[in-house]
Amino acid sequence: MGGFATAAAADTQPSPDVIRALTLFFLRSSDSHRNRLPLFFIPQYEPTRLPPLAGIGRGGSGVVFFFSEAGFRLNQMELQREFERFGNEIARIDQIVTGTFMPCGRPAEGGESLGHGRKGGATGTLGCVLRDAKSGEYFVVSCNHVIAEENTATRNHDEVWQPGFEDSGSQTDRLGVLHDFAPLVLDGITPNYMDAALAKPDKEADVSTTVQHIGKITGYDANPPLDTPVRKSGKASGLTHGALKFNSVSARVPYINGVALFQNQYVVFGTQSGVKFARGGDSGSIVVNESNQAVGVLFSVATYNDVALVNPIEPILNHYSLEFP
Repeated sequence: MGGFATAAAADTQPSPDVIRALTLFFLRSSDSHRNRLPLFFIPQYEPTRLPPLAGIGRGGSGVVFFFSEAGFRLNQMELQREFERFGNEIARIDQIVTGTFMPCGRPAEGGESLGHGRKGGATGTLGCVLRDAKSGEYFVVSCNHVIAEENTATRNHDEVWQPGFEDSGSQTDRLGVLHDFAPLVLDGITPNYMDAALAKPDKEADVSTTVQHIGKITGYDANPPLDTPVRKSGKASGLTHGALKFNSVSARVPYINGVALFQNQYVVFGTQSGVKFARGGDSGSIVVNESNQAVGVLFSVATYNDVALVNPIEPILNHYSLEFP
């Protein structure tokens, strides 16, 4: 994104002192800065979490680069006021979406990007790791429309990439293969109860039983009461908060290959001002209550208002004979 211009010389770089000052403010911010920092991002993030930045660097011609999470853009007007104290050292600011910098070889966690393994393949979110109740094998849960592409993928053959293609994934990012999926009936009449699919990792060491920003899942709640506070961690919007407002909903969801009628679904309303509970790309996210018990798997968001559809978790566990490790 383009930034504001000053009178900085075209062949200069911001000094290391500028980068140190920005690092102190944005990446090592004290509690006294927490309520101010969200002003520098659109949308504003939850002040209790870390800023949606992976790093800050300097380039030529007075450019300062912000390495950011997806889903956030810099608030130029607020940043300009902050940067005026650096005089002519900063000619322009720019943003590169990198997501979090992670050690190579780190196991994939819930909440991260996952997709059907092909060029142009659907991309969504890795929900969490589940264990076969009999064999003890580990599987990754996400949505049919993400890693099985609405019933069109082949079990035990099609690759699953982490991250997905939309997030620059390629064959070198293979996590494993599609293991199984509950077929979606796309006639708009026949009831569906889940949009869920499993991937089998090539190596169990390649996946983590934790979920980003949430931690370890402590089991599940098969009958969460209305108004239960919930959270989810998705690849598009990160950690967000909401409340379960309906627990027996029928809804029609249009897919590429037809319309699915879902029954006995949960509906979650977002509870954060200015931050939606879910956005496109969050499909597959595990939704948990305040005790880190799984409530369901997010699979759809409303076109208007901050409303999301969630598959209840118990039917998914029963369908695949799974448990939480």
